[in-house]
Amino acid sequence: MGIKKTLFRGFAAGVATVALIAGGASAASALEYEPPVVDGQSLTVVSSNALAAGTYRVGICTTATFGLFQAPACGAMVDVAHPGGKPLTATTPAVYKQGNANAHVKLPGHKGTFDCPTASSCDVVIVKHVGLRTVQIENAPLIFK
Repeated sequence: MGIKKTLFRGFAAGVATVALIAGGASAASALEYEPPVVDGQSLTVVSSNALAAGTYRVGICTTATFGLFQAPACGAMVDVAHPGGKPLTATTPAVYKQGNANAHVKLPGHKGTFDCPTASSCDVVIVKHVGLRTVQIENAPLIFK
């Protein structure tokens, strides 16, 4: 892959992630999961509303943002093809207080892992990619035991 394609993909990922921060947080409602979470446990997440048909990503993201694109660190993500007309249900991979793999590691200013030490440091999220934008559909604070 050429350097131009690699740079464009990094830029596109950054633009999409910035849209998550700027575009969706105010419109998001609270999803449901079973807190408090045991360190290393997977999460079963249910949207609070019936969602339209489409592909969604469910996982965790930091509430802080990092790097050139001011994007959150996100991980434990799972893609869900949702038929629509009912609440979305998904189970994530394991989530941790420390050492979650960062899906945005290739963005400038991001590290390979991120931590969720307090209830205000990370959210459980449902997002949808729309072109280069990432729209946060629902979220709730990630609370560990």
